[in-house]
Amino acid sequence: NYTPTASEEKVKYVRNQIDEYIKGLEELTGKKLDPAKLEHVMRVSLRNKDMWRKANELLAHKPSPLTGFELFNYMSCMVCCRGKESTTAILEQLISEIEENLKTGKSTFPVEEKYRIFWEGIACWPYLGHTLKTLRNYGVNLVATGYVNAWGLEYEVNDLDGLARAYIDLPNNNNNLDTIVARRVEAVKQFQCDGVVYHVNRSCKVMDCQQYELQRRVQEGTEVPYMAFDGDQADFRAYSEAQYETRVQAFVELMEEAKRQRMSRLEQIIEQLMKISHDPRKQLERYQSEGKKVVGCFPPYTPQELVMAAGMVPMGIWGSQTESYQVRAYVPAFCCPIMQSSLEMGLNGSMKGLSAVMIPAICD
Repeated sequence: NYTPTASEEKVKYVRNQIDEYIKGLEELTGKKLDPAKLEHVMRVSLRNKDMWRKANELLAHKPSPLTGFELFNYMSCMVCCRGKESTTAILEQLISEIEENLKTGKSTFPVEEKYRIFWEGIACWPYLGHTLKTLRNYGVNLVATGYVNAWGLEYEVNDLDGLARAYIDLPNNNNNLDTIVARRVEAVKQFQCDGVVYHVNRSCKVMDCQQYELQRRVQEGTEVPYMAFDGDQADFRAYSEAQYETRVQAFVELMEEAKRQRMSRLEQIIEQLMKISHDPRKQLERYQSEGKKVVGCFPPYTPQELVMAAGMVPMGIWGSQTESYQVRAYVPAFCCPIMQSSLEMGLNGSMKGLSAVMIPAICD
């Protein structure tokens, strides 16, 4: 697709193919399509889709209650049997186990989760165990992958045009690069990933041909490191255990350095915020020197969006630690102390320099 969603021409084209499938299956089996049975299967598929997505999204918890490699195994139910009620039972049990792990603080990942990764591409099936164990040795847990989540098709029951559209818009090979990049960046942030692993699967040219640009743009959008390794979904000759181990080791070092830099930036931001909180008047004067208008916002629910949309700076007013003297002439002593100290600031000139003050309806 060269657009984010399928065009009507493409939907019509694929719908014609679905109609041909129906005709061919009727000839092969000697039976007519049963609309009631199709409706039942589609309803079961949609329910399984919802549970499959939920199981994937539960791994966003930190630490993850599950290792994503296990979802590679459960994926077989969605690939081959997503319209079966037996798949429903399996996914219900899976979600129950994941939620129980969340309640008890347990995880099927047997070591400390030091790093979280997004896996891009098909699993390296001939060496699934080796790819898992090597990452696990460094405390690296796979928590998200676009490939696993590709089987959650979205459509309306009894809508064959919608079914065609769902297959056209599958989130892996059928999307344009901009859409894939946006989804990967969103997932890396949602699942709090420390890095991305790209499996350069030699049997899947459609995915491989865009991976190098995908690597660059996802790294640009997330600022997390990545690694790539050669492998294959079926041909064991394309994979080197030594190459994979060496790259994982270097990858872990990159993730650790990125974490250190993020903590350094965070400490700098906290230090800056502490300086501002100790002397908000100085920050107000800085805004004024920059030609900005500042609006004082009383607690708790001033619509700051309006202030920002007007091109001004919202500055929260939550009172101060000064004694309230002048305000006692206007309000009784039992009024909210935050409100009293904020009004005291207005009366004693502490708010001088503000362009305006917004006061929402509060308890007092």
